[in-house]
Amino acid sequence: MEIRGVWLTTTDSKVLDSKDNIAEAIKFLADTGFNVVFPVVWNQGSTNYPSQVMKEKFGIEIKPRQEFKNRDPLQELITEAKKFDIAVIPWFEYGFMSSYKGDGGKIIQAKPQWAAYSVDGKPLVVNDYYWLNALDAEVQEFILSIFLEVVNKYGDGIAGIQGDDHLPAFPMEGGYDEKTIKRYQDEFGQSPPKPPKRRNPLDPKEPLDPLWQDSEWRQQWRQWVIWRADILSHFLHRLYRAVINVNPDLIISMSPNNYPWCYENYLQDSQTWIDWGLVDLIHPQIYDKELNLYQTGIDKVISKQFTQQKLPQLIPAILLKKSTYKITPEYLETAIKTNRCLGIQGEVMFFYEGLREDNYALATVLKSGVYSQPAGKLDPKEIKKNTFSHRRINNYTEISTSTENTLKVQFDWVESFSEGMAAVKMGYKYGYIDTTGKLVVRMEYDKAEPFSEGVALVKIDEKDVYSGYIDKTGNFMKLLAN
Repeated sequence: MEIRGVWLTTTDSKVLDSKDNIAEAIKFLADTGFNVVFPVVWNQGSTNYPSQVMKEKFGIEIKPRQEFKNRDPLQELITEAKKFDIAVIPWFEYGFMSSYKGDGGKIIQAKPQWAAYSVDGKPLVVNDYYWLNALDAEVQEFILSIFLEVVNKYGDGIAGIQGDDHLPAFPMEGGYDEKTIKRYQDEFGQSPPKPPKRRNPLDPKEPLDPLWQDSEWRQQWRQWVIWRADILSHFLHRLYRAVINVNPDLIISMSPNNYPWCYENYLQDSQTWIDWGLVDLIHPQIYDKELNLYQTGIDKVISKQFTQQKLPQLIPAILLKKSTYKITPEYLETAIKTNRCLGIQGEVMFFYEGLREDNYALATVLKSGVYSQPAGKLDPKEIKKNTFSHRRINNYTEISTSTENTLKVQFDWVESFSEGMAAVKMGYKYGYIDTTGKLVVRMEYDKAEPFSEGVALVKIDEKDVYSGYIDKTGNFMKLLAN
C-alpha cells in the first residue's frame, strides 16, 4: 500500500463549491492514481461543514458563502470518495489562527480574551494572520471540540484528522498576555524574555538579532521556547487520545513545516511529536523549488528525525503550485522516485489545482509513470501497526505511590516509584513524575533507571550505553570517561 494524497482547498479552487465539482474531482483523482484526499474543513474562522459547535458559540453554522448554502460539502465529498475507495482525512487548515486580516474575525470579536498577544501588548498578527492564544486552556478546548465534532459527526466516513503548520503551532512572538506571563512566572520565578527579530527565510545572509550574543538571554529564551512548545505537544497528546477514544482506527496526521525551522519560528516541536508517538503519519512540508534541494531536504529529514522503526510514519509533502510557482513534471516524477528509493511509501501534494494546469501535465506524468500501478486502498489498521494507539485507548494507567495512594496518569508506560520519582514513557522517550503525577523531568531520554541516592542514570542517544545522570529537578550531568 502506498499513500498518495492531495489537499483540496477553498482558496484558488472551486472543487467544494458544488456537488458536481466534487464528483468530477474525485473521479479525476481516482483515475490519476490517488487514494486519499485532505479536504479543508476549518479556515477563516468558520467551518466548511454544518457545525453545531460554531452555531452555538458564534452563530456561524457554516462558512457564509452562497455556494455552501443548504449543503454539507464534506458529506458530499465523503459520499463520492467512497465510490472509488478514496480515503478522506479532514484538514483543519487554520488551526489556532482566527482570521486573515479582518481584526481577528468574529471569533476574537466575540471572545477577545482568546486573542494572542505579542510583547508590545498588541494582538498577535504574523503575515496578516490573527492568532488565538494556543497556550490558553479555553482556546485549546474549543479547537478540540471542533475536531471531535467532525470525528463524531462523520464516523466511519473519514479515515482520520489532520493538522498542519498552524496546529499545533504558535508564532514564537506569542505568549505575552497577562495570563500566560503569570503562569510562566509562577513556574520559573521570572518573566519571559523578549523575542528576537524574526529572520527573513528568503534571505539566509540576513544577520541574527544582536540578542543572540547575550548568553543569559539565550538561556532564558531556550527555556521559554521549550516551555511553550511542550504545552503545544501536550495538547497534541490530548487530541490524539480524544480522537482514538472515539475511534481507535482513526489516523492522526500532521503536516508541519520543515524542522527545525518550524520549531524555532512556530514552536512546532515535530521531533518531539515523532519521539512521543503523537503522529501516525507526518508530512513535513519540503517545499523546495529546486529538485536537488528537495532531495537534500528529504535526506536530511530521514537522517536527523527518523530511525528505520519510525520511517513508515513519514509521507512528505510536495509543493505543486503556489502563487506564480509551478513544479515541473520532471521534478515531480523524480521526487517520487527519490521517495521510493529511500523507503518512503507515499507523498501528499499541495494542491489539487496544480494537477490540472497546463493541460493536465502533472496528472498525465503520474498516471503514465510513477502512479501507473494501483496504490491499494488506504488501510488505517495497517498504518496503526506502527503507532502507540493500542496503548492509549483506555486513556489512563494506574500506579501506586510510596504513600499507598493510586494515581491515574496518561503515559504509555509507568515504572515503580523510587525515592518519590517514577520513570514514565511516552512513545519512544522517558521522563519522570513525582508522587502527585506531575511531570518533573521532561520526556527526552532513551532509557531511564530508578532513582538512587538522589540521582538516576539515563541514556540520551541511540547507543546502548548510559550517558549520564540527572537529579530530581532534571539537571543533567554527563558521565566522565574512564
